Amino acid sequence: MTQVKRNKQVPALKFDEIDHLPAYMPDDWGSAMRNRTFKVKVIHKVLVETRAWFLDKLRQDHSWRTRTLVLDFQNRPQVLFAGGAREKAPAASGVVGGDFLSGSGGGADLDACLPPTESAVWRGRGECDIKAFFWMRYSRRLLVVSTDGDYIPLSMLQMLRDQGRQAMAESQTPCEIFIFRMHTKSAAEAVPDAKRRCVAQSSAKREEAAAPKKTRKYEFVQVSKLMACVERLLPSRAQHPVEQFCAMVALSGCDFALNLPRLGPKTIWKLRHRLTKLNLSQPAQLLCAMSILYWDTFVMKNTMPVGMTNETSFFEKLEEDDVKQQYGAIMRRIKLSKSLSPRIATVLWDADRANAHTLNIEWTMAYWNLLHDVPDPHSKDYGYMRDAKGRTHFAFST
Repeated sequence: MTQVKRNKQVPALKFDEIDHLPAYMPDDWGSAMRNRTFKVKVIHKVLVETRAWFLDKLRQDHSWRTRTLVLDFQNRPQVLFAGGAREKAPAASGVVGGDFLSGSGGGADLDACLPPTESAVWRGRGECDIKAFFWMRYSRRLLVVSTDGDYIPLSMLQMLRDQGRQAMAESQTPCEIFIFRMHTKSAAEAVPDAKRRCVAQSSAKREEAAAPKKTRKYEFVQVSKLMACVERLLPSRAQHPVEQFCAMVALSGCDFALNLPRLGPKTIWKLRHRLTKLNLSQPAQLLCAMSILYWDTFVMKNTMPVGMTNETSFFEKLEEDDVKQQYGAIMRRIKLSKSLSPRIATVLWDADRANAHTLNIEWTMAYWNLLHDVPDPHSKDYGYMRDAKGRTHFAFST
């Protein structure tokens, strides 16, 4: 859905299979990336050049002979190392033994442990967010370099699943995930009040000529520490705090779910204590959470909507139709409020769109958890629909 939206804003470059890549990068790089054929040819170009560069390093620099490079795009990944592949029977389970994980193994050990080329593991493998976590089983540390925010919940849920596997098989070694991403402003760096901002702006203008232009800042995120922080700050009583946090991330909007109108991630996080007794993996309880959030934001703070009891047992018995009716009643009350502007009233969702949003989140959580084993988003009602061209769209969305 994100790609379809981008294609409307930026027309795709005309480029066919018979065309060759230009000698220089196109001026309109965004338009070029909208063309699938051009994009795949660029990826293949990067793979060819990177492979040649690495093999040249192995030949010329002795210190590089202990290094391994894995090129993972389509089909079985290419494992490059000094000396090339050596004969070794692949591991039956496809899981690397302790020698490689401890650092004493090398590229040959990794290559031998990967499933063979004809294995079903490699079918349908292309470029996608979820491929990085395939390598958790082969290493104690995984560094993901990305600016995509979805990697935060993806990494947390995959580490949570990995911890569950460790509990069942103590011999396995856990994998720590780090994310290298754009720096996010902390509370200490928040925008000051209007008077201070005015002074800061005038001061910044004087310093701008003398100081070089600031570049983007990047940071490392250690996912295990982030998970520990979430477990401390999100006292969920109905599900694991990490699972509830990731559902809240999807609730606020991501690649597979729209942004909630008039409810951003900061507001949802601020009101997290209102949701501690809800299991946000259940669509009915997700819709109930949306009712609570909108009620607290637009009707009456620190209170539950009329007819709701803040108990886990109450939320577990909720039926979809009853929750939809209650959400609809709350929306009608909000929209009839004289203090609400007509512009805001028009963007708030009706019960059908809100319910489709909860189904989008159900599928998103399955995708983040199950990766390649995720169910087809059209296998049942997950809040998506196809248009006449077969493209996927959000249901009940104008």
